[in-house]
Amino acid sequence: MGFLQAVRDRFSGSAAPARPQPRSGYFRNDRSPFLMGWRPQLRETSDDIGASWQVAAARAVESVQNSGFIAGTVETSTASVVGKGLALSCRPDSYGLGWTEKQGNDWAERVETAWMAWATSPEECDASGRMTFHQMQQLSYASWLSFGEAVALMPMLRRRGGSFTKVLMMPPSRLAMKSDGQRLIQGVQVDGFGAAQAYHFLRRWPDGQLGDLVLPRYDRDGRQQVAHVFAPGIQTTRGISPLAPVLKVVRQIDQFCDATLTAALIQTIFAATIKTEFQGLAAFEGLMTEGDQKDQGALSLSAFAGSKADWYDTAKVDLSSHGRIAHLFPNDTLEFHSSKHPSAQHDQFMQWLC
Repeated sequence: MGFLQAVRDRFSGSAAPARPQPRSGYFRNDRSPFLMGWRPQLRETSDDIGASWQVAAARAVESVQNSGFIAGTVETSTASVVGKGLALSCRPDSYGLGWTEKQGNDWAERVETAWMAWATSPEECDASGRMTFHQMQQLSYASWLSFGEAVALMPMLRRRGGSFTKVLMMPPSRLAMKSDGQRLIQGVQVDGFGAAQAYHFLRRWPDGQLGDLVLPRYDRDGRQQVAHVFAPGIQTTRGISPLAPVLKVVRQIDQFCDATLTAALIQTIFAATIKTEFQGLAAFEGLMTEGDQKDQGALSLSAFAGSKADWYDTAKVDLSSHGRIAHLFPNDTLEFHSSKHPSAQHDQFMQWLC
């Protein structure tokens, strides 16, 4: 701006437009159509889990049960992650215990042998007496995929074996999703630092009503009674299914595959057609003698169709027989139609996805 222009603006009362100030920061172009409608609420992870846990778990379980794509993924993932299962590798501190190296190795071998006998016997390791420890590991991993967590109780029982320690698998849906706004957060009682102290389980009483069963995490002797395994987060007490972000895509894939299969089946119902070169009255007249024309008078479509039907009754066109020679009506042509895929990108898309 020149000096004369500044003086002129001062006496005329008009001010020069303010120069736009440079800005910096995230989302400077917030008027973009891709961002204008995207304004999610900022909440703590614990609040998000509490609001979505039941819906996410129900949808994940339904997908595992009814979607072949997800069921195969879960089975393959379980086999890859769990494999043969966890095995005890005992490494005692021989020096700290005042043992020689041989004494430490001998003790470790005895402990590993005892642990293997416990882990491979359902009567010893499972409170219900049905699963080995390896099978419980598989169920725990599958539970984590569906619910985002695995829950087990560890009661003290003694049957015919010599071990008291048992593991009782529990569905995470039994862990009550309730909070009191203070120390009870989504079924888990915590202390002032957020450490779990007790768990509130849903239990069906003899009268059919559901009530709370509160189990401390540790008994009075300091022995752990409840095992709650999940992917921890900041100030979170529950987990959520890792399948939750992909459930929408899974649903769309199932519908896409169903639509593709249905369209392919519809288009393969009629695999062959017979094409005739007869046109109009010439087709009828070619099928009738002069006597028929005098007796019947006007030509009818039903007579034409009946004549062709009589022909193909004796000269059948059977596509189910291999190497069969078909005898067609004069000037008819047998045409085969190949199935057309409703979407040329279906195979490429599924290969990319898998």
